[in-house]
Amino acid sequence: VGCGLSGWVPEMTMPKEYRTEIDLSNKDFTAGVFHDLPVGAHVYGTAFPEPPEDAKPGVWMGGVITERSLTKKSRFSSGDYNSYYVVSSFYRDADGNVYRRKAQFAAAHTLCTDDLGDGMSAKISWDRIKLPPSYVIETSPDNCQAGYIFLEAVTDADKYNRVVDALIHQGLAAKNDPGMRSVSRYMRLPKGRNNKKKYGKPHPHVCRA
Repeated sequence: VGCGLSGWVPEMTMPKEYRTEIDLSNKDFTAGVFHDLPVGAHVYGTAFPEPPEDAKPGVWMGGVITERSLTKKSRFSSGDYNSYYVVSSFYRDADGNVYRRKAQFAAAHTLCTDDLGDGMSAKISWDRIKLPPSYVIETSPDNCQAGYIFLEAVTDADKYNRVVDALIHQGLAAKNDPGMRSVSRYMRLPKGRNNKKKYGKPHPHVCRA
C-alpha cells in the first residue's frame, strides 16, 4: 500500500506507483503492519485534535490502540485527528500498564523513513529509495513517510536500532531526528490529518498504490 494527500496533485518526482489514491482504514493498516504480534503484546499510539506543536506532554504519552478504537467511531478511526502508531509493540509492566518504553518492548514490526519527497519539510529525495516500500504515507504536501513491514517481528531492540543507524549512515534518515533512533518512534497512520501551523490548512492523508 501507499498513502498520499487527498486532493493534492503530486509532483512528477513522485514515482508513478504512488500517484493513485486508495482507501485503507487504520484498522486494516495496523492489521497488516502488526501481523506478527507477539502473544501478550499491544499496538500503541496516540491521536489528538490540536496542532502537534501545541500538544501537551501527556498527549504524547499515548496508549494502547484497541480493536474497539479501530472499529468504532474514535480518534483512531475518524480521520479527523493527528493520529499516530508506534513502530513497535509493547508488553504490560508488573502493574498491568502499557507504556512505549524500551523496558516493555515486545517487538519492532516496521522500519520507517521520514521526510521523503520534495516538500518544504522533505529531507530525502525519491531517487534515494531503491527498495520499494511496503507503504508510503504522505503527511504534508510532497512530504512522505515510508515503511517496510517485517515478515517476522524483530524482538531484539538493539539489533533494530543498529539497522536504523545503517539507514542514517546511507542517508535514508535524518541525522538530526532524535526520534529516529528509537523503538518507541511515532509514525502517522493513513487515516488522519496534519494540522501543524506551518502548513496552514489541515492536510488529510489518504492511501496511494
